[in-house]
Amino acid sequence: MPQDLLTLKTLQKELNSLLAPGKIQKINQPEKDEVRFVVYSGGTSYTLVASANPNAARIHIAYDKKENPYSAPAFCMLLRKHLLGATIKDISIAGDDRVFRISLSARTEMQDVKDFFVVVELMGRYSNVILLDENDIILDALVRIGVSEKGRRVIMPGAKYTPQPKGDKAELYDKEGIKSRLEKSDKATLYDALLSSVNGLSKQSAKEIAFLSENAGNPVDKAIEEITFFDDIFGKSAYKPCALKDYSDFFVEHLETSPIFQKSNKIQISIFASLTKVQKEFIYVVSS
Repeated sequence: MPQDLLTLKTLQKELNSLLAPGKIQKINQPEKDEVRFVVYSGGTSYTLVASANPNAARIHIAYDKKENPYSAPAFCMLLRKHLLGATIKDISIAGDDRVFRISLSARTEMQDVKDFFVVVELMGRYSNVILLDENDIILDALVRIGVSEKGRRVIMPGAKYTPQPKGDKAELYDKEGIKSRLEKSDKATLYDALLSSVNGLSKQSAKEIAFLSENAGNPVDKAIEEITFFDDIFGKSAYKPCALKDYSDFFVEHLETSPIFQKSNKIQISIFASLTKVQKEFIYVVSS
């Protein structure tokens, strides 16, 4: 499944139907770039995964279990402080982009009701998971971005959250805008025209829509018809759930075969071997 706005909007509707309203029972951070929320909703416990891994950024329901570190990371502890026992009010797509916004209602230590937001940005190497207060002030994030990093937003505790800048393309809901851009496009193929004209379309989605539309009497109108169909596919007979049971296994296998994972794994093995050697030498010196 491509990670574009067309498919993520359907995933958002699915997650919203499963988890809202639901209560957060547990929060874990098994990886430095992955947070897991155990949500009790409709008599069932679900594990919601939010990953900012640059090679496999994603949000989905998981059925596997991961071992958690002995000491929870600081970001995980902050999430637990504010969100354990919180109720998920809504899961939405923010700003017609690859950004999930989870609205939550929680009780403070003084038993006052307070709103929080968890923002999950699925932006490749710019992916992030960010905790906001009711005024969109950043409480913390998986990946902090300081003012010294030129050309990037500031993602630091205390800063006002601002969304990622968007390109100049027609939105999925703007059918007239899409039609106008496609008709005026100077691209050689409908596939290229779709990619350059419509915000939130991946290469896979654009290829499928172009394939279904190119032989129609009016390819542009047919393309808009297909976009509308896929944009509103949730609950229809053609819809298949996104929360597959082996979904997590796919990403585990994908990451374990990636060059970055293999290189980092070799480094970890080398460090572990060096530490073991030093430990043995230390024991030998002390014992002698």
